[in-house]
Amino acid sequence: WKLGGLLRNQAVRRVCRAIYRGKRLSILAALDHAGFASWDCTDGTYTRNSFHKAFVEKILPLLNPWPLPRSIVVIDNAKIHMYRELEHVIYQTGARLIYLPPYSPQLNPIEVIFGLLKRWVQKNANLVFRLYTRLVLDVAMCSCFKPSKSSKRGGALNLYAHCGYDTMLRESEFKLSITDESNDEEY
Repeated sequence: WKLGGLLRNQAVRRVCRAIYRGKRLSILAALDHAGFASWDCTDGTYTRNSFHKAFVEKILPLLNPWPLPRSIVVIDNAKIHMYRELEHVIYQTGARLIYLPPYSPQLNPIEVIFGLLKRWVQKNANLVFRLYTRLVLDVAMCSCFKPSKSSKRGGALNLYAHCGYDTMLRESEFKLSITDESNDEEY
């Protein structure tokens, strides 16, 4: 309950209203130039095991070898993201893994999109989110970042550029050369 407030004549008034803090919901999502490609959510927080299982089931099948689209995985430096098995399964697909420096959400495009997702839920489904969490989340993930809406802000490619990933992510810049031996690096 929240109490407090002042009237114009500075007299204290009492306002009682319930403050509802919803249950924690953690989302694992893959973002590409068109929006959310895949996602998984869990009540509470992910453990390393649940994170790994969800990553392998939902994200890993979407990865391509470098330098094709969907060949870069950008992860913050949370403790549950930093382990050898995850690096190994990503590198086996031929994709690249980038760990962000500590305290740098401005370099993570998905953080911006999660902000859009939260605003979409608050605006469109705030009252029913508690009752139908996963259904609302599915609709929100498909609706909050449509190319038509994002084109006003420049789209996902400009979002990536804003976060520091400029020309390497533009589809027209991807040129796969079969004779190029420089992509045969060992991890």
